[in-house]
Amino acid sequence: DLKIMASQSEYRFESESEQLAEVASDPLIGGAVVAPGAIDRPAPGALKVIEAGKPLVYVGRWPKGLKIDTISTDYLTAAKLAVEHLIALGHRRIAYVEGAPHFHNFSPYSGYSEALKEARIAQHAELVCLPDLPSQEAGHAAVTDLIHRGIEFTAVFARNDVTAVGVMRALREAGLIIPRDVSVAAINNSLLAR
Repeated sequence: DLKIMASQSEYRFESESEQLAEVASDPLIGGAVVAPGAIDRPAPGALKVIEAGKPLVYVGRWPKGLKIDTISTDYLTAAKLAVEHLIALGHRRIAYVEGAPHFHNFSPYSGYSEALKEARIAQHAELVCLPDLPSQEAGHAAVTDLIHRGIEFTAVFARNDVTAVGVMRALREAGLIIPRDVSVAAINNSLLAR
């Protein structure tokens, strides 16, 4: 008889805190699962949830100083596997694309970098694209920029599936066929990817 309600704070600390304070004060809400917008300190609302004795679970990363349950993806391993797959297909010029927000230790970039290093493939700075745009827009802008600057690449590893959608749109707009001309890989395995 459980119901799940979703809410979006748009990674704004104040909004996240307000929503968590509502969770704490509403007797009909049993707990919260949070993908936090900041981790430098706990949101006051999170502390209220804990004080109310309700379960609080953070996804991916969590504020310092809180002893709580977390769910985390091993981004390093997931990214390494994806990039190793691209390397096994014969790719040597693999672009990396990641959109905002940019979170330290919440990025598959390390796995991308390690896979290239272990395969003894040079990492080129011009292939690492970190536009300060939301995921899908970042994917589109990064690939469009690579193409306009004439930078050679045969594959793109995107931070997540939403970014990959932007990558694929830009490739199609440029008349490139996936995967014949450029391969695209991402991690998340969301419904969108399927």
